[in-house]
Amino acid sequence: AEQKALDVSEAIRLLKHLGTMLDGDNQQKMQDGALWATYILTGARRGEILGLEVDRVGDVLDLSWQLQRITDISKAPANWEYRSLGSTLYLTRPKSKAGWRIIPLVEPLRSILLRHVDGRKAGLVFTRSGNPWDPDRATKEWAAVLAKAGLPGDVVLHGSRHTTVDLLYAAKVPEDIIQAIV
Repeated sequence: AEQKALDVSEAIRLLKHLGTMLDGDNQQKMQDGALWATYILTGARRGEILGLEVDRVGDVLDLSWQLQRITDISKAPANWEYRSLGSTLYLTRPKSKAGWRIIPLVEPLRSILLRHVDGRKAGLVFTRSGNPWDPDRATKEWAAVLAKAGLPGDVVLHGSRHTTVDLLYAAKVPEDIIQAIV
């Protein structure tokens, strides 16, 4: 199915909206603003961002692990790398080594994430009340963020990958770099 994405002007509008979240007094709003900005500015998949750990944020973002819901881990292949986060949430490696991506961490996202991490040295970058984000909840909250920003509600979270590509093209990033990022 074709997924809709925000166009460049809509993405800029969303980033401005997220900027008000990042500058607000409410800690939860600031945390959420950093999460959504990370999606828009990296083109990473839902699980890659939700599974991002603090020690994999530096000059680059190491997206070599992802958060997944697995209801029966006993069915996982014997050689599969995973770490339990409790309940049915796990950090897993992507299906192939090609999925182990390391992408540049550029401004303004670098500053947003460093402010968000606030000196922490370990753990997930994005949590809800100290717990991992539920992937389905992230998808639902994405729709709410778009609505609050006055943007179309038919852009799914995975569509932000396409938005990122459009933003990178608009910024005149060379195509080979765009391909490496997404």
